[in-house]
Amino acid sequence: MHTGELWGLLGATWSVGMLKKSLPEDTGRWAVAPMPTWDDEPANGVHGGSAFGISAECDVPEAALTFLRWLSTDPAVPRIGAKITFPSPAYRSSRRVAREAYDDSYFIGDPVHDVLDEAATRVPAWTWGPNALSVFSAAADALGPVPTGATTMPRAMHRIQSSAVATMRARGLAVTNEARA
Repeated sequence: MHTGELWGLLGATWSVGMLKKSLPEDTGRWAVAPMPTWDDEPANGVHGGSAFGISAECDVPEAALTFLRWLSTDPAVPRIGAKITFPSPAYRSSRRVAREAYDDSYFIGDPVHDVLDEAATRVPAWTWGPNALSVFSAAADALGPVPTGATTMPRAMHRIQSSAVATMRARGLAVTNEARA
């Protein structure tokens, strides 16, 4: 990214803020665009999100709840966030504020919020499996050595599959592990 050799980046909404902050000298070199498709059926993946919780050991749970409500719903938060990164609030009323507060002149092409708002309508219904976090970890471990040639993509995928099946069985789940062509 820092040498101009990367021509694309697949990322989440927070990537918008990361690019602008990490590569300020690249103003006018990046655009936010919808995911490419191979079958003319627009779709996006879903990975991430945020959740807040209050520990049972919290000495001031009402104060913590008040803070979390402010953090999640107050229009001041996306205004503050726009000064630091790209605000993409889940709370619908704050999205308008985020759109107005964020200066997307760093990017070329369509307005960032327009592209991302459209992308949000293309996320299919999805439920993560009971061992999603361990699968993510197994994928990172297995895929890391592929670019160096230390392993192959088929071997990495087999390793991820084996790990996913093993962690599901370790949770007491019955798993049918069939090879599919």
